[in-house]
Amino acid sequence: MQNILSMPRCARVWLVGGLLSAIGATTAFAATPDIYNTSNHQLTIPSIVIGSVTYNDLVVTVGSILNLPFGSSGSNIGDTFTAENQQLRIAEVMVGSTAYWNPVVLVSGLVSIGGISGAATFNGSHLTLPAVQIIGGSLYTNVVVAISLADIVSVGGGMPTVDQNQYNPANLNQLTIPVIQVGGKIYTNVVVTVNNSQLRSVGGSIAGASTDVLSFAGPFSAPPRSSSPLAALILGSDGAFYGTTGNGGANFQGTVFRVTQAGVYSLLYTFGTTSGDGSTPKAPLTEGTDGNFYGTTAAGGDSGRGVAFKISSTGSETRLHSFGAPGSHDGVAPNGLVEGSDGNFYATTNLGGANNLGAIVQITPAGIATVVYSFGTNGNTDGSFPEAALVQGSTDGIFYGTTASGGASSEGTVFSFTLGGVETVLYSFGVVSDRDGAVPNAVLFQGNDGNYYGTTYIGGQYNRGTVFSVTPQGAETQLYAFHGDGGLGGSLDGAYPLNGVIQGSNGAFYGTTNNGGAFNVGTVFRVVPGGSESVVYSFSGASVLAGSQDGAYPEGVVQASNDALVGVAYGGGANFQGTVFAIPPGAVN
Repeated sequence: MQNILSMPRCARVWLVGGLLSAIGATTAFAATPDIYNTSNHQLTIPSIVIGSVTYNDLVVTVGSILNLPFGSSGSNIGDTFTAENQQLRIAEVMVGSTAYWNPVVLVSGLVSIGGISGAATFNGSHLTLPAVQIIGGSLYTNVVVAISLADIVSVGGGMPTVDQNQYNPANLNQLTIPVIQVGGKIYTNVVVTVNNSQLRSVGGSIAGASTDVLSFAGPFSAPPRSSSPLAALILGSDGAFYGTTGNGGANFQGTVFRVTQAGVYSLLYTFGTTSGDGSTPKAPLTEGTDGNFYGTTAAGGDSGRGVAFKISSTGSETRLHSFGAPGSHDGVAPNGLVEGSDGNFYATTNLGGANNLGAIVQITPAGIATVVYSFGTNGNTDGSFPEAALVQGSTDGIFYGTTASGGASSEGTVFSFTLGGVETVLYSFGVVSDRDGAVPNAVLFQGNDGNYYGTTYIGGQYNRGTVFSVTPQGAETQLYAFHGDGGLGGSLDGAYPLNGVIQGSNGAFYGTTNNGGAFNVGTVFRVVPGGSESVVYSFSGASVLAGSQDGAYPEGVVQASNDALVGVAYGGGANFQGTVFAIPPGAVN
């Protein structure tokens, strides 16, 4: 068989079961590429994160190349390895003088590891592990295990077959360790027999810091019939939390629900109930000055392009506007509403407008919609494709928002917009090769200092996203760059924040990452104004950690009156349909 890495870059390749994936990217990220030696089929990887461990100068033998997509830009998230099927996806690889992007290969063997960080260590009498997954229980951090050489059952070698240190008391008390360093030697797939008395956690139980308020049950069961929440909760003036799910309900088109601080759930509305109703809400609600709740759906309506709606606290729903009427240019896929100081509501749309690059739409309480700005008016430099709602400044009355693309470097913007219709780009991301962040797609939050705080989905030093602040005049500061799922030095800080941040009662900022953490299914994090970051909670997901119902892929948090952080997770939970979770005040502050 011809080695396909010697084929032209533009070749389409179907091998070993067909095309597995065509992984694209919007932004190339400068990093050291892998090197593939066609003579011995060995691949040298400068650095890769697997679970909670970073492997440096990893050399593996490639058994077969499953996929070589054509294209002209590398992946934004680096190499990724799936232990279950031994498949490695490579962001960029050099074969001689030719670069290839995003191939997927099957690893047949491990040749060598130059160095590791975040791995377990053994000094002859004690194992030290950054984290241990207890099958059927919790995740414990900074675990010390007293063992002797006699406790080691096997050293398997080869690439890791699990991503995390796992202890299974039901299976001969076996502790499985993907990689361990003993002096100057590195071993993989080590199995050790231990018992509970040998485990000494000097950290704590990550899973014990969160309470599963409820697990969504999906559309085919008794309430809560909702599933898959796509947006953060809001705290209503009545003290209850209000939110939406993107799926579920009697019509499988999403719902609006309420959860009290005591965990009592109420289904307020099921979309698809009437002709022309909306579907798939994916933006947070906002409470109007009239006590009703206002929101948008990304789809549905007369043209299938989304609606704006209001709903009372008792579930009475009214459609205000249906987006995307032929010839209207009023926008497609709205991103949520905010009530302006003039009494009207304002929404950004991801598409539509005069240039089909997104728009800002004013909607009166009576439902009359007017496009007040179309992105792309100044070419692409004014931003394009906004993915988050606006926020109005508390003192100047100006709206502030983000676009996920466009700007001077096409990596997204922070902009302002006046009630008089003037849009100004305050900051364009990507001025330093993405190191300042890229693709801001979350709503901004105005801090106590009057500045605006937000996140970028990618970019930063490690290309896993950032937390930033911007002054009303446009001065940007990067507060933190996420390391990723395991990160440098065994960091579990999170990766790819999809949602924005809030400022807690203690002055710190809190948010969620969609990936990363101990099990790569998301975190709740804290960033202090000076930029120091810490993980408040690392999700495990019921599909990852047996017995855990905490959820996976969180969608932002809101702070309750007792300082607890409350949020929703898109997946995981008892029914794998998402959860509402709470982190108690003691774990927050």
